[in-house]
Amino acid sequence: MEHNWVGKATPAPSDTAIINNGTTATLTGSSSVANLETGVGYSNANGNAAVNGGNLSAAGTIATGVDGSGTLAVSNGGTVADNTTEIGQNPGSSGTVTVDGTGSSLTATGNATVGDAGNGNLSITNGGVVNDTNGTVASLPS
Repeated sequence: MEHNWVGKATPAPSDTAIINNGTTATLTGSSSVANLETGVGYSNANGNAAVNGGNLSAAGTIATGVDGSGTLAVSNGGTVADNTTEIGQNPGSSGTVTVDGTGSSLTATGNATVGDAGNGNLSITNGGVVNDTNGTVASLPS
């Protein structure tokens, strides 16, 4: 998968991974990044991330739908951990996060915001779990 990333290298733990151009990055193993962002830079940006039985950790923020639209799907026992979760971050953006299935989880050690200044959707199904220290729904009007 390295050939799909700018610089031909998989993002390192100190990098911000950005997923755009209608693509989906699927993680089945383990990976760490500083930040993960989908749908970045312009209103019609679109990016998708899937953690399918893998483990993803971000020291900073996982932002789904930063400026455009983005999705994050956590399934089949996948786990995602970060400091801050943003779903629908900026005005005009749209983010959707799904945590589906027993053993699948999303954990924010700091803040989790669904619909910050954009539209956010969080779906927790079939035994999925979401944990956060401070949760906010519909932070600002879009």
